[in-house]
Amino acid sequence: MGALLLALAVPRVLADLDTAPDDEVVATLATTTKTLRLAQAAQGRRDALARRDDGHLHAELAALELALAHHDGPATREGAARLERVESEARAALALAPAQPYAWVALVYAMVARGADSAAVAPIYRLAVEIAPREPALVLPRIELGFAALARGALDDPARAALDGQIRIAADGAPGELARLARRRYALAPIRAALAGDPALLARFDTAYLSSVR
Repeated sequence: MGALLLALAVPRVLADLDTAPDDEVVATLATTTKTLRLAQAAQGRRDALARRDDGHLHAELAALELALAHHDGPATREGAARLERVESEARAALALAPAQPYAWVALVYAMVARGADSAAVAPIYRLAVEIAPREPALVLPRIELGFAALARGALDDPARAALDGQIRIAADGAPGELARLARRRYALAPIRAALAGDPALLARFDTAYLSSVR
């Protein structure tokens, strides 16, 4: 779920840190610099929170910790510790300001990555979808996350229905990207099943899927 992690972490907080290095040496230096800046930005949010408890600052800190977890590797001890902080910061953000779709998705990501009980993940996933179901930058990441949760048996029927709804939105607005996700996740069958009730959407997706192999 590394690509998903970055998709969640980057949007507004990290946009100015993106680089496009041309060679391996520059790439290494850019990665080091970017990581340092991420860590400095995270510390800045902690300093601000020490003075004022704010839901949006907690959400930004969760996003920064998510990006740093990607750098460390979610399976490493450092990455696991950061994912724990992602979950706690996302929960703090949502307790103070619930209408934050990125924070909801970051919370689900951390819970799934940390192996949370399915009974805990499913309602949070459903809420993460319901808070802003058509947020363009989050539809595909939520589908990726839904399939990751599904593979762990962490989605109940209402959460699975929320996932299917995201699939229909993606088929309508971004069928090519959904087709690439289907190939990456080996998810052709469940995606087609989610679209079976709408022949037009299914045909649009099938066309995109067949085109993606050419």
